[in-house]
Amino acid sequence: MPQVRAIFDPRLLTMPPLALSCIISAFLGKGACMRRVLWWSSLVLALVLPAAAGPKDKGTTKLKDLRPVGVTDKKNKHQQFEFTFASATRQYECRTKPGEKVNAAEWMVGGDISYEVNGDKIKLKSESGKKEDCKIVRVSAPDADKDAAKDAPRQ
Repeated sequence: MPQVRAIFDPRLLTMPPLALSCIISAFLGKGACMRRVLWWSSLVLALVLPAAAGPKDKGTTKLKDLRPVGVTDKKNKHQQFEFTFASATRQYECRTKPGEKVNAAEWMVGGDISYEVNGDKIKLKSESGKKEDCKIVRVSAPDADKDAAKDAPRQ
């Protein structure tokens, strides 16, 4: 009767994780080394992937500025807009998608907005309940604009 191998072998933990001979054996189809490579690589991925996810920042703040960006033509019928707001730790500027219609009258500068930053995308919600998705184009320290204006040469 053939011997059945276990899926998980505790001896795999005591062996060096990715020895060169094991990598070569894995590509040649040797069973034990293949399982060892797969086990260690899945362990590394399980630890690295959650850390690689972008920082999430959310809260409520005031809308600092709302500017139109670009021009409209036959191909781009809707005006793009750039939102500027500051969280507790950063100042964000994000731009709406090119084909998306935005009613600028629904976004009052100085009004309260709620935001959720997820990687390079931001979800905004105005105090009137209007929602917009935009992509980050600039991130800076909250007082970077004040510092830059202070350090600029005067004429």
